[in-house]
Amino acid sequence: MKNAKMKKRALLTSLLALFLCCTMLVGTTFAWFTDSVESGINKIVAGNLDVEVYDIDENKKVDANHKLFDEATLWEPGKVIYKNIKVVNEGTLALKYRLMMDVIGENYVVEADDKETNYKLSDVVKIAILDEKIAVTGTEEAQRKAVLDMVGDNFGDFSNTNITGTLYPKDKGTSEQEYGIVLYWEPGDDDNNWNLNNGKYAYMLKDDGTIDKNDTSAPLMFKTGLSLVATQVEYETDSFGPNYDKFAEQADVIVSTTDELAAALTAGHKLIGINGQVDLHYVGNDTYVTGAILVGVTSDAQVTFTGNGTDPVDVGLENLTVVDKTCYTYENGEYAWEFTYLELTGSHTYKNVVFTDGVMFEGDANITCIDCSFAGHNNDSSDLSTNAKMYGVWVANGNVTFENCVFSGTRGLKIHEAYGTEIGSVTVDACTFEDLTEKPGIAIGDLNAATTVTVKNSYFINCQAGDQDKYMYESDTDVTTFTFVDENNIISTKATVKVTDAASLASALTAAGLAGAGNTFIELDGSDIDLTGQSWTPVKVDGYNGADIITIDGNGATITGLTAPLFAGGFAGGSGIVIKNLTIADSNIVSTNTLGSGAFIESVDSMKVITLENCHLLNSTVTGGNGSRTGGLIGWTAGYNNVNDGPVKTYVTIKNCSVIGNTITCSGSVGGIYGHAGNNAWTYSLVEDCIVKNNTLTSNDDGYRVGVVVGTANVGELTINNITESDNTLIQNDNGTEIARPAGQSNLYGRFVPGTTGTLTIDGVAIH
Repeated sequence: MKNAKMKKRALLTSLLALFLCCTMLVGTTFAWFTDSVESGINKIVAGNLDVEVYDIDENKKVDANHKLFDEATLWEPGKVIYKNIKVVNEGTLALKYRLMMDVIGENYVVEADDKETNYKLSDVVKIAILDEKIAVTGTEEAQRKAVLDMVGDNFGDFSNTNITGTLYPKDKGTSEQEYGIVLYWEPGDDDNNWNLNNGKYAYMLKDDGTIDKNDTSAPLMFKTGLSLVATQVEYETDSFGPNYDKFAEQADVIVSTTDELAAALTAGHKLIGINGQVDLHYVGNDTYVTGAILVGVTSDAQVTFTGNGTDPVDVGLENLTVVDKTCYTYENGEYAWEFTYLELTGSHTYKNVVFTDGVMFEGDANITCIDCSFAGHNNDSSDLSTNAKMYGVWVANGNVTFENCVFSGTRGLKIHEAYGTEIGSVTVDACTFEDLTEKPGIAIGDLNAATTVTVKNSYFINCQAGDQDKYMYESDTDVTTFTFVDENNIISTKATVKVTDAASLASALTAAGLAGAGNTFIELDGSDIDLTGQSWTPVKVDGYNGADIITIDGNGATITGLTAPLFAGGFAGGSGIVIKNLTIADSNIVSTNTLGSGAFIESVDSMKVITLENCHLLNSTVTGGNGSRTGGLIGWTAGYNNVNDGPVKTYVTIKNCSVIGNTITCSGSVGGIYGHAGNNAWTYSLVEDCIVKNNTLTSNDDGYRVGVVVGTANVGELTINNITESDNTLIQNDNGTEIARPAGQSNLYGRFVPGTTGTLTIDGVAIH
């Protein structure tokens, strides 16, 4: 450092002024929602979005006039100051927020000849935002060193302070998050450039963030603003499902009429919110603009399409009902689509869309359909004389993927090239084909040798048999002309059991697990079930003697007061457990199973399919049996690769689930979601898009076997993607002595013992 004494004197006159402006996006016209509905007394209660920021050090609520830092701070190289704040969800809706700190105005060093230079204070003052409160004591120098040790290498520029998080209502999980903000003048060899002596000075910085070049009496300084922006998060589950809040994010424009929609498309808006029912009439190229996305922002959001002959539609669709007004009839024949199907093209993702009429994917592009429903029906044909048999979807070209979609009505999915088109691939994953009155679930037509059709993890319920013997598919050509992959699909007749209370739940589950039960579908009516004071016996699925797949749709219901895991699990390759849209909360769950323990399922041994989707464990305790492996949702899993009396591939899928505010303990491996994954090479597990927050996870085994997602990953295949986690306490004890997590290891898993077959992949990165 050069001439330190002279610099210090000059810099003592410099100050850093910081103001806080707190901006909250809290419910504009496109962000409406329903928190609870009581149809019996016609009572509708709307939730509210309310987020606040508090200055912890001064115990004050922050507003636009609150100054976080003392403007009288005397800055010099090496100076450190810090402030603790807290973001609090004080409303009744889950929210996600973005915390940012930006430079909103700055003066700079100039030479006496008015020549501007690049020497700005923000170039040397660095910032770090820690996701914990800073609590240090001692002398000023001791505190400075302690804070620098806490931050380590995490200092950055003000442009890199984009911190995001999710908060829940106080009764749903983590509702507040503390942060420590640290500012630090990082010393360097060129520090003398900021010295205002020797003919250098700074222009005055005005309140609006601009500089006044007529006033050269200013100290060297800059202003920064801390902003918080909050929106609803896809979490609430009501009569319309959990997707509502997702579309509270700001669209480019919100439209509610045909003219507004046409104008928005013509103006080039790319994200257009649909409020209510809107008609879209094709008027040349001025209306259908390539790449636009239409998203519903109300429960009755609907777009009705009117076609113009053969021209396809190139728009993305989400959270909508779609009506095709121009199926070929006498009245609108010249305006109909060529094949009577609504023709969609372009590379898009269609999510949570109800297609009431047949659609065709005809573009040479990539299309993905997630959580969509398709209804085939009979309509007037193009020759205006006979009824046309409509499929829900006709894939005619490109690459198309269906995930968690439902096909109903007359006909399901048609995969058939037409007029020189080429289909590259069609993937059907975790879909349901139900009560189709004509044809099997999937009809295969003309395909080229380069086409791959993959159907996996799907249900074919009360559908007609196809010509592939045991499969529910029909092929009009020889299946050897294309690649056909069939994995883990279930064909059955449907026997639905309705559940309305605790007694009917116990009765239905017990009956479903008995020998000879076959496939059973259990549907809750959405009413919460209180088991407080009742002793629950975990349900065992006797697959060895004929109990097959048990499917439960909770319809958003919550079970409270559960004393033991919902399922003990089961054995044998024809059996399985599928649970959707169900929450377990406020329960004290104790297991005696010495193999595995979990709130939903204790242990899985050679079962064909295990699926948990949109399942949640909230504010509960789970205590495993002696020596067991315990997870918040599932304890222990294994497939079976003995070729003499097997094999059985076990597929475990855990998606869109959450574990929040729980205490999970056992003497073996402990995971927030999964205790022990893959005790056999033929176990294939996927944990994806899940939330694990504010839990205490304790393993009393030797070694390190506790993780946010999984305690132990073993010889099977485990894939973990897109996990949101925070505020979890992981405790690993061996005879009372705490063991530290191995250096550099992700906290998502406790240990990885792959043997010769195991794989562990986290967000696309293989763990070795």
